[in-house]
Amino acid sequence: MAETTPLADADALARLTGLPADDPDLIDALRRASDRFRGAVEHPVTLVEHDKIVLDGDGTRSLLLPAVPVVAVHQVDIDGQPVAEFQWSRNGILRSATCWSDRLGAVHVDYDHGYPVGEIPGDIADVVLEQAQMILDQTPGVASMSTGGVSVSYSRVGITEAWSTTVERYRIGRGDSA
Repeated sequence: MAETTPLADADALARLTGLPADDPDLIDALRRASDRFRGAVEHPVTLVEHDKIVLDGDGTRSLLLPAVPVVAVHQVDIDGQPVAEFQWSRNGILRSATCWSDRLGAVHVDYDHGYPVGEIPGDIADVVLEQAQMILDQTPGVASMSTGGVSVSYSRVGITEAWSTTVERYRIGRGDSA
């Protein structure tokens, strides 16, 4: 994803690590942790305005929008024809007064979703800070080595239970269950 806005505050990470908030390694770790979270949840998290998407119709009354929270739905078309009566929820449900087309790629939606910068939920910011701190604490290079059978392992940043729980809460297809 092209989004580069950090999902946590550099000053908060600086307080945790003792590094200056403008330290290039700190900024890089925060960016990497934010990118990793976005990749895990499969959406940008931060506010995206007028996101134009195409959905496959399934013949039912409700479709699930791929990113939450939904802030506004500006327009819905089926094959270029505006849909006058529809409802939407913050949780990403788009409901038709009748039924959506059952054709693939027939439903076009223009909507806003995500959290404004400065309003990222605390659980997201916490796990991103935790992940960034682990990235900074990681010593690059060989973490283990064997001889004889020649085995080499490299260190990598793991995940915590808090990370897994938060990713599950905000991942695509779950709606905004936080």
